[in-house]
Amino acid sequence: MLYILFIFTILIVFFTGVFRTGNKFNPLTYYIFFWGIWSIVSMSNPFSLNEVSSRTYLIIWLHMIFTSLGFLILNQGKMVKRSEIPKVVNGYDFLLSREFMIIQFVVSVVLIYFYRKYNFLLGSMSILDSRRIVYEQGLLFGSSFSTVFYNWIIIPIVKTSILLLISNLILNGKKNLSLLIAVVNCMLFSLIGGGRFIYFEIIFFAIISFGFKYDMYKSVKVNFSKGRRIPKIIYVVMLIFAVYFMNLNTVRRLGINSPTIKDSYEIFKNVSLKQLVIYFTGPFRALDVFLNSRVYEVTGYTFGRSFLSGFEEILNTFFIFVSRNMFSFNTANNISSLFTTPEIVIGNNVTFNAFYTALMNFYLDGGIAFVIVLSFVFGLFMAIMYKYYLHNVNILSFSLLVFMVYQMVATEFRWNYSAPWTLISIAIILLISYRQKNIYQTKYF
Repeated sequence: MLYILFIFTILIVFFTGVFRTGNKFNPLTYYIFFWGIWSIVSMSNPFSLNEVSSRTYLIIWLHMIFTSLGFLILNQGKMVKRSEIPKVVNGYDFLLSREFMIIQFVVSVVLIYFYRKYNFLLGSMSILDSRRIVYEQGLLFGSSFSTVFYNWIIIPIVKTSILLLISNLILNGKKNLSLLIAVVNCMLFSLIGGGRFIYFEIIFFAIISFGFKYDMYKSVKVNFSKGRRIPKIIYVVMLIFAVYFMNLNTVRRLGINSPTIKDSYEIFKNVSLKQLVIYFTGPFRALDVFLNSRVYEVTGYTFGRSFLSGFEEILNTFFIFVSRNMFSFNTANNISSLFTTPEIVIGNNVTFNAFYTALMNFYLDGGIAFVIVLSFVFGLFMAIMYKYYLHNVNILSFSLLVFMVYQMVATEFRWNYSAPWTLISIAIILLISYRQKNIYQTKYF
């Protein structure tokens, strides 16, 4: 019965979204298919994972419905009618500037420093410890300043840079030295701690960008393939690059330092694909454990603080720096980390932590009532951002929407707005947009 409910919901929301917006690849399309498909896969309990209760699936369904309603209630206008392909001037000059390239070089130097330090530490610790030191102050980050600098400055620059350059590549067909440096920075970033999600993000940035570009060209009755083109081999190479290095990090975690092509293939087939499924179905089981253990009765509800936990984290860190812990407080992130950091068992010899879906944050704020209200508010917020983009198409608004749609999709496994880097990344794009708008107006008007 749940299978039918979710399949029916996916189809209804998708076609309603297309009808209301006039665009196949609107934000709701990515959101509903990602949530819906992984929910259906999860119901089959792949790899002998623990079964998720019907109650948890129904709460997930409520979240999908009310997020969709929030988006659809506001979004009823089609893409602005145009007689030509939009000229994406705002932000384009900045991506080609010497200033932007210098920023990439500076970030490279910082990442190389941390990578060399991290690589030195690897020889004296286990694989699990090598992951842990990236998320805490101590061996890798020797001070509060270096921790904040890396997580609040370097990470947002790495991710916004590759986002802007991928958007520019797909939208305008433009590639330059900055793109190459940004790709190298992503590789260095992934090697510090063996993180693979940066490659998943790159793939999703590209997928979302292609969809938005398709809708844009359709709106001016120009064939997609006749627009600004670059060789298709570039996209194929990007995909192979992302998948290869994602798999390489898995190989390194298994302790294989010099894998052969056969080793890489076997690990991809037998380990990486299994981990992919567990990564995106595991959050439903973690959420189920959270709901069934009723941990929120011990911690107490946070009443909106978990929803706004990224802002709260920034505020608390500011208080710590200026008052030396005098005015610091117990944040919603600290509360949730009490049960999200320890590993839980979600299947036969399968442990899991950290990823509890965005619903954990919503539910921790005030139960099912807050899941409904906050899901609806989130849908409204995404609708506002989409309408703004449709009336202000440029490389920066395009990139900003791609980033925020990715965060919308990512709610399936976690609430990224609880991390300051997400908010800072948005602020960086808005700052560049404001600066470039002023330069453009001064130059041409």
